[in-house]
Amino acid sequence: MINRKVEKTDNEQPDEIFCWRQLKEGDRNALETLYVRFARTLFQYGMAVQADRGLVKDCIQELFIDLWKYRKNLKETDNVKVYLCRSLSNKIFRELHLEKRRQNQNSQEILASLYPLESQSQEYPTDPSEDKIHQLQHAIEKLPDRQRELIQHVYFKKLSSEEVSEKMGIGIQSVYTLTWKAISKLKKSLASLFIFGVFLF
Repeated sequence: MINRKVEKTDNEQPDEIFCWRQLKEGDRNALETLYVRFARTLFQYGMAVQADRGLVKDCIQELFIDLWKYRKNLKETDNVKVYLCRSLSNKIFRELHLEKRRQNQNSQEILASLYPLESQSQEYPTDPSEDKIHQLQHAIEKLPDRQRELIQHVYFKKLSSEEVSEKMGIGIQSVYTLTWKAISKLKKSLASLFIFGVFLF
C-alpha cells in the first residue's frame, strides 16, 4: 500500500482531486483527509435528506468504508463534494427502502400470528396489502408504551424472551403476560376492520 502523506502548504486545504486520485492508488491518508474535510458537510447534507442522526452517521461511515473497499473501481470526478453527497443520498434512500421492506415483512408476521387460521385459509390472500399493514402499524402506535416496546423487541428486533426480559427488566412470565395483553389489544383494535371486510386476508 502506498503510505505517503497527502502534501499541503500552510493554511491551504489539500487538493480534493489529488486526494481522490491518491485514494484510488491505495493511500489511506488520502481517505482520512477526505473524511476530515467532508464529514461535517456530509452530515448536514444527510440530515436535510432524512432527519435521522443515527441513520445519517451510519450511512456516512458505510460510505467511507465502501470508498476504501472499492477504491480501485472509483470513477474519476472533477467535484469530490458532489460525488460524495450524491453517494450518501443514494445510500440513505437505499437504507430507507430496505427498512420499509423489513417493517412490512415484520408486520406480515404479526398479522399471521394474530390470525393464523385466516392467514392459512385458501379463502384469503396471504399477502396483506399496504393499507392493511398501515392499519396494523397504526394500531401498534396506539398501544401503551410498555406493550409497544415489547412488540418492537419481539417482532421487529427478533429478540428472544430471555433477551426481552433482560432489556425491559421484567421476568420471563411477565414477558409472556405482556405479550398476550399486547396481542389482545391489537386484535380488538383490528376487529372492526375484519368485521366490515376491510381487513380480510
